[in-house]
Amino acid sequence: MNAPNAERLGDKPLEEATRVPAETAIREVAAHGMGDRWIVIVDEMNKPLAAVRSEALPENPEGRPISSILADLPPMILAPADSRVDELLPLAAELTPGSVVIVEDDDNLRIWSDPHLDPLRGSDAHLPGPYPRVPLLLKVCRYGGVFRHCGHPQRFVVKPQPMPDCPDPKNLGPHPFRW
Repeated sequence: MNAPNAERLGDKPLEEATRVPAETAIREVAAHGMGDRWIVIVDEMNKPLAAVRSEALPENPEGRPISSILADLPPMILAPADSRVDELLPLAAELTPGSVVIVEDDDNLRIWSDPHLDPLRGSDAHLPGPYPRVPLLLKVCRYGGVFRHCGHPQRFVVKPQPMPDCPDPKNLGPHPFRW
């Protein structure tokens, strides 16, 4: 069994990120010439929904808001900078390629990403809870068809089984949250 890691997230190799409101047009983000940097998509309350590299944004967005890509992004973890790395262990199984940890440090958001997440993914340590600050999984409902997606963002302490009903803000009809 790997040893638990009591190192603080704020002490890990983190990359700076820029907050972008979910309603912002993708072409507007691209026009700012940010180069290849992290963008954290935030809701109307300035709360993080997901993170994406600016270079990974679609090339021909045709006025689409940046929120239109949320359903295509992997699960992410949101955690305070003073959290211990071992506090993320219960969520590590949900990390997939492209997943990141969005680290909240006062008013700043920073990103902990590959390849630095590999030791977390490979850990088999399980610590007794409860944790002082519970990191959250960020995920968007993928229910819908080709032209209409639900896209409702949710925050989870663990991946729910079975999935809960989605609040359905776009009135697509009752449906479970689709991971």
